[in-house]
Amino acid sequence: MAVKKEEKEIQDQTFKISIKTFFAVGASLVLLVGEYIVLQSDIEEAKRLPEITEPTITRIELDLKNQILLEKFEEIEKDIEKINQDIKEVKRKIYNL
Repeated sequence: MAVKKEEKEIQDQTFKISIKTFFAVGASLVLLVGEYIVLQSDIEEAKRLPEITEPTITRIELDLKNQILLEKFEEIEKDIEKINQDIKEVKRKIYNL
């Protein structure tokens, strides 16, 4: 069989790689393999961890938290009223000067 000229040229071509490129490819492969191993160990560790369950809030806890929030809101309302009174007093003093 006769080999065509184009096929002969392709077969005669040589592949050159520098040492720098060879080490760069090797280092990349080592890094990828290392990351894969670390990832696999993290997955195994995660499998051994206990499952996270949703915390259950009892009605008593909810009522107590609501009560605390309402008390805080009342305190804030009182503080705002006091600040408003202070502002009115300061305005009166300013205008009376």
